[in-house]
Amino acid sequence: MHSFSLKREFSGALSAAIITLPMAVAYGVTAFDSLGPAFRPQAALIGLNAAIFGGFFAALCGGTPAQVSGPKAPLTLILTFVVGTLSAEAGITQDLAHRNMIIVGLASACVIIGGISQLLFGALKMGNVVKYVLHPVVAGFMNGIADLESAQPASGS
Repeated sequence: MHSFSLKREFSGALSAAIITLPMAVAYGVTAFDSLGPAFRPQAALIGLNAAIFGGFFAALCGGTPAQVSGPKAPLTLILTFVVGTLSAEAGITQDLAHRNMIIVGLASACVIIGGISQLLFGALKMGNVVKYVLHPVVAGFMNGIADLESAQPASGS
């Protein structure tokens, strides 16, 4: 086991930031693309904040010495689907002044509920249940994510 080294800790943090932050910006823009090109700067900022605060809270809640936390493509695609569905079908009219903020708030509520569920499952030691999930179910989930990815329209601007 290695002893604490400020140089190693700083080097690891810098490496993680170099990889994670650009990816988080791209995922934020992807997730909120259905809100239109004018919303892209705010979407990039949302992705950046998610990576920064997500990493902070992941470290605060504990973990392992080699903990890696950051944005994940499958979860980004699920959030993209949620935001796209809210944009298209939620009954929020286009002329509403704060339409995008309402959609971001609703998507944030979904993410918060997901996080609370994870904390609850962890507190109840339900992680062992995953060993009973059949391989075809996991494969189907991953294929569904791939299908969502291929169904995303190309950004036109």
